[in-house]
Amino acid sequence: MLFRDVSFKSATPIWEEGTSGEMNRSLRFEASFFGSSARLRIAGCTHFQVFVNGALVFWGPARAAKGYFRVSELCLNGNEGERNEVCVLITSDYCIQFEFMKQPPFLCAEIEQDGSVVAATGKRGWSCFSVPERVQKVQRFSVQRAFCEVYRMDRASERREVVCTPAGEKHFIAADTLFPVYEYTPCTRFLACGTVEHSPAREHYGDRAITKIGTDWDGFRTDELEICSTFEVEDLKLTATGEVPSLPLRLQNQYATVAFDHNRAGFFRLNVTCTEKTRLYLTFDEILTDGKVNFKRLQCSAVVLYILEAGKSYQLLTAHPYTAQYLNLISFGGAVTVESVGMVNLRCSEEIFQKELDPLADEEIRSVYNAGKETFCQNALDLLNSDPSRERAVWLCDTYFIGRVERLMTGKATLETVTLANFAMAKHPDRLPEGMLPMCYPSDTQLDGRFIPTWAMWYFLEVTEYVRFTGDRTFLSEIREQMYALYRFFQQYETESGLLADLPSWVFVEWSHCNKCTKGINYPCNMLYYRFLKELSDAYGDSEISRRADGLRALIRQRGRDGMFFYDHSLQNNDGQWELQKADLTETCQYYAFYMGVATAGEDPELWETIVRDFGPDRAKTGLWKEIYPSNALMGFYMRFDLLCDAGETERLDREIRLYFRDMATLTGTVWEHNKPSASCSHAFASHVLVWLDRLHYLKPKS
Repeated sequence: MLFRDVSFKSATPIWEEGTSGEMNRSLRFEASFFGSSARLRIAGCTHFQVFVNGALVFWGPARAAKGYFRVSELCLNGNEGERNEVCVLITSDYCIQFEFMKQPPFLCAEIEQDGSVVAATGKRGWSCFSVPERVQKVQRFSVQRAFCEVYRMDRASERREVVCTPAGEKHFIAADTLFPVYEYTPCTRFLACGTVEHSPAREHYGDRAITKIGTDWDGFRTDELEICSTFEVEDLKLTATGEVPSLPLRLQNQYATVAFDHNRAGFFRLNVTCTEKTRLYLTFDEILTDGKVNFKRLQCSAVVLYILEAGKSYQLLTAHPYTAQYLNLISFGGAVTVESVGMVNLRCSEEIFQKELDPLADEEIRSVYNAGKETFCQNALDLLNSDPSRERAVWLCDTYFIGRVERLMTGKATLETVTLANFAMAKHPDRLPEGMLPMCYPSDTQLDGRFIPTWAMWYFLEVTEYVRFTGDRTFLSEIREQMYALYRFFQQYETESGLLADLPSWVFVEWSHCNKCTKGINYPCNMLYYRFLKELSDAYGDSEISRRADGLRALIRQRGRDGMFFYDHSLQNNDGQWELQKADLTETCQYYAFYMGVATAGEDPELWETIVRDFGPDRAKTGLWKEIYPSNALMGFYMRFDLLCDAGETERLDREIRLYFRDMATLTGTVWEHNKPSASCSHAFASHVLVWLDRLHYLKPKS
């Protein structure tokens, strides 16, 4: 079964009357229960926070395929003999993005005690209020996520109760997922402070999330924005004074740079007192760039703005989770005192782990282990996320590696089950060709209909590993029709010989020179296609597909190599003949050949010995094979490390693991998307290092 239907006892979905088509609309739902405990069932389509007596206890929703909505059920702990206040803060993004899907907003929630429902949306016990302090018309955070947070706290007094109407029937299914923990971590380091003055920028940030609104992305155009906090921060000049700040931070046209012990993900929380009306900006990033916080490094507007009233104290908590190690607190226009600053972490509980590091492991391995573990925890929430920062999306191929980590560390496949099921439930995604799977999901297909054909093949490779682990062959039956439709899609792009050529949309091989070689017949793609066909034939006992796979393997070996090496692609010449492009020779192509089974150490001993001995993350230092373009993280080095594992090259693997991951672990305490800190510094597939550490016998069963 891909899902389990569930229902509410009494609650029905509702939303504020007349606002379902608005972007970035926030509401506050309130109810209460009496006594020490109650149960809450809750569902929505975009992010919400649940508070009990002012404390954050849950962030949702658990995401599902389009048209389905997962119901989370949790225990609410209250105070015995007292009335306990429950608050749900919810925002409808209602825009195309990667984190959630664009669907009409609703909240459906009920509180139950002793078998009786004491509060149910659409029936009784819940009141709904506007959230006027949150500014609606602001810029997007990124093209992958929705809107920035901007608050005008002087508007809080304008809060009013609003009328809600039915939001229509919904298909509710069980969440069947994990519950994160919400532990507060204070900033532990105070790095710098200085002055702030207004200094208009010559040119403002031109990211597509701001400038291409209305053509490529939903959002508010710049001429519609009430406030653009990104532009405002760009118009501020920060000058360091050489002092080191400490709590309490008294800021008047000043800034302070503070830091966590390592890269963390969650909700910023501050206690502040405002003595003069001021704008308090929070800008943040995972690393320092030239010693400063570059809040646009990830092509994001990593800024939160609070416009505070004089003479008031505030307990501030962001509505959305962010990722940061470094945080700038910038006060401009007035004075504010920051009594405390930290983060309510959003991560899965380590109590579910069944593996831990051997206490005899050295400090370097301990550091890498902790970085891998932290990265996994930040991304193992309702689904297997790619990263907790720029996108918070679920990408195929990433999940192939993250799923392995979940199986290893927990002994289960809880999140992988719902993650794979969501893709299986995406029967006819908008704007995608017949048979193709979305590249990330649940999210909206981009307006240009972009997809990654190679990622769809990785999906089935992951499914076969998942089935071998769980024994759930019914899953294979559920997706049979979908996988054969995918096979028919690829058949459209086979040449007369049977090799794939000129796959459409975004053909992704790796973040390296490989991706400049995707035109014509791309051999890494064909190697992946061979593996896909072999897995398909094995899963469904299809001898015809098996025969075609064997023929494809022979063709790749015949036409894709010259001498020892496999080359990345062939292009047609003026006579229509396919010519191997000798200028394009990559390290990663060799890994694809062995990883997908097109090459073997037995058939290709010289090539195998060469890549084991001479290739790897330190080849730039050794200077070997300069004519061969080097690999990056995904896919090259990860294939390499897996191949070394399988071949029993443990000493070499141990050395390369340390070489590749130790600087990441030291710099951020997490592991990265690339081999340099040029993108996400907490990327879930990189937590696969835990799998290799286990193969190296650094992990043991949890005591």
